[in-house]
Amino acid sequence: MICIAASLRLFAQNVGIGTTTPAYKLDVAGTVHNNSNIYNDGYLGVGTTSPIYKVTVEDGSLAVHSSADSKYWVMTYSSSGNYFNINEDGTSRLVIANGGNVGIGTTAPSAKLDVNGTTELNGTVTVNGA
Repeated sequence: MICIAASLRLFAQNVGIGTTTPAYKLDVAGTVHNNSNIYNDGYLGVGTTSPIYKVTVEDGSLAVHSSADSKYWVMTYSSSGNYFNINEDGTSRLVIANGGNVGIGTTAPSAKLDVNGTTELNGTVTVNGA
């Protein structure tokens, strides 16, 4: 037996599911599940209704999860530390600070490349400057 229960309202050509006052062409209040493809030719906003890039995440993080080893790789911006961070399960791996300094093993890089830890270089290394 299949049972379908839905609340669908139409106001000024907007469709609401779980809301009586839809503000958009499709406005869903609640969890949405999809088991197929989703295509978007416009802009996608997460945490914002005014995305300015193809994908805009407002005041949040973007995570990639591997079910094979249960790891999370998370990209986030720290406004208090003024840096963009890529971390693995909460451990910072790569930081790009405001101004362009890059840190590996540090969240406060003090040079264009600041590595805290053992470094291995293979090949030719050229150093220019003082």
